[in-house]
Amino acid sequence: MITNNVPFVFFYGSLLTGTGNRHFDARLRGAVYHWSEGYIQARLYDLGAYAAAVTSSEKNDRVYGTVFRLRRADFLDRIDHYKLYRPDVHHHSEFIRRLTQITLLPARRAFTCWVYFYSATVAGRPRIRQGDYRGHLASQR
Repeated sequence: MITNNVPFVFFYGSLLTGTGNRHFDARLRGAVYHWSEGYIQARLYDLGAYAAAVTSSEKNDRVYGTVFRLRRADFLDRIDHYKLYRPDVHHHSEFIRRLTQITLLPARRAFTCWVYFYSATVAGRPRIRQGDYRGHLASQR
């Protein structure tokens, strides 16, 4: 959802847990504030350094994460750059940003906001079946 030109974004992977780039992570933390926990209908994969959500038609496939509201709309461009999303040339983008329906928790209320979906193949990549990247990382330690 975009309210007064300030976007809401759903993070489920490294943007939620830390990208490993201290400068970007610090700027991101200062540019967003927590809105709600939730999930999307998708499948989650482990790509090593980060996670990738891909769309799914299976209603039980869920990817859990957090909805954030950006403090400034122009920070969405910086996230696009980090996610290698090029709105003008989708076929050269690693991730595609789409307005997507989120189910907010705990109320299970529908909400629409931006989500970054992986655009390349996930063949041979391990699926994170529980759909929770934070839980997956904790279980790997």
